[in-house]
Amino acid sequence: MLKDTILEIDNLKINFKLNNSVIHAVRDISFKLKKNEILGVVGESGSGKSVTCMSILKLLLEPPASIESGSIKYNGLDLLKISNKQLNKIRGKEISIIFQDPVSYLNPVLTIGYQLSELLINHDQLSKYDSKGYILNILDKVGIPDSTQRYDQYPHEFSGGMRQRIMIAMAMLCKPNILIADEPTTALDVTVQAQIIKLIKELKETNNMSVIWVTHDLGVVAGIADYIIVMYNGMIVEKGNINDIYSSPKHPYTIGLINSASRNIINNRYSMIEGLPPDGSEINNGCCFYKRCSKRLKICEHKIPPSVKINKDHYFSCYLED
Repeated sequence: MLKDTILEIDNLKINFKLNNSVIHAVRDISFKLKKNEILGVVGESGSGKSVTCMSILKLLLEPPASIESGSIKYNGLDLLKISNKQLNKIRGKEISIIFQDPVSYLNPVLTIGYQLSELLINHDQLSKYDSKGYILNILDKVGIPDSTQRYDQYPHEFSGGMRQRIMIAMAMLCKPNILIADEPTTALDVTVQAQIIKLIKELKETNNMSVIWVTHDLGVVAGIADYIIVMYNGMIVEKGNINDIYSSPKHPYTIGLINSASRNIINNRYSMIEGLPPDGSEINNGCCFYKRCSKRLKICEHKIPPSVKINKDHYFSCYLED
């Protein structure tokens, strides 16, 4: 691994075996996360974004999930080869995750203070008494008002935006080196979205951490990411720094995503990508975007396009460049 790389995923393949079918959720992807970088992972639902991120901490239920091949190296350590006991020391302390729906991950019968203190007690061996002051401080930092009173309240007593802030506080308690944010603003209104994005950017700078930001919204990722990978049907179709992707997108899917995020000046309508995403059970002999691409060539159906290098950091997989 390069010195400035903190996480490296190489040739990762993940399948789900459901009844008599196999879903190819992640198909041989590779990418790197640099230190103090915000990496945006973009794509439609079912593109493999969340599955990829869940696999980093081995949070996928096996079976039905199965990591067929590849490596996930954190500071040179392959997380797929270590024991659960070793991984538990990394989960929450060195690599944390914020999930899309905090309601599903906060225990409804335990107070917020109890749930936050459990993390510190397990990872930092602090007593409940010693951990309270630290928890109140981080609740203040993430914008929870009246933290002393809120400490003893239950998840249902908080709004959706406040519950997401609690999840951020939980993820940041141990000052992780990597924060995985899996669509953390999807269910929030635009104002709260902006607040959450601003908060995570501030925490990233304060703690010198790296962030993987998963989203289907290119508008959101434009305001936070340094580098972007674009996924479709379990594959990476384009990757590059934020300026390259927005000023000079190359893959037809990336272009479609950008166009669908803004209104057409002439007819005041959003453009759309025709067709439906594949169900994941098909094996790609050619380009994964072939059936929906308006610019497809004959070769696209039968041969997977190679990765084309545009510049030092910008790559895409398409025959149109030829």
